[in-house]
Amino acid sequence: MSAPTLIYGYGNIGRQDDGLGVILAQQIEAMQIPNIDIDMNYQLNVEDALKISEYKRVIFIDASMQTEGAYILERITAKPAIEFSTHAMSPFAILAFAEQIYDQRPDAYMLHIKATEWEFGLPLSSDASNNLELAKEYLLEFLNSSL
Repeated sequence: MSAPTLIYGYGNIGRQDDGLGVILAQQIEAMQIPNIDIDMNYQLNVEDALKISEYKRVIFIDASMQTEGAYILERITAKPAIEFSTHAMSPFAILAFAEQIYDQRPDAYMLHIKATEWEFGLPLSSDASNNLELAKEYLLEFLNSSL
């Protein structure tokens, strides 16, 4: 195990606010926080089950239309699911694979950052930029209080 915590940001940075998870993961990576590893991708894949099985805790980060506030951090658990394909999987399904295949159950969280715009080739919306900063501050506090 290389670090107790993995932060996994995902989303499409070429599609405006959809890249929030990757952008925040990049920002945290640049801080080089001890005991924190970073991974990021366009989407979650079945192969990520092996990666997350190597950590005590994993925090997934993604853009969301589901949250009312700027962000929300929720604890999540494994939920086996039949997916259309083994690509573009949910964090719940990845956790289920880690449990079923590797017998590992990391503490898992999902950080949803509120997104409002989804156009191709445009930068983050001003609302998403503000939400990103608020989510980053909260995540750093969460990490500092739980390390």
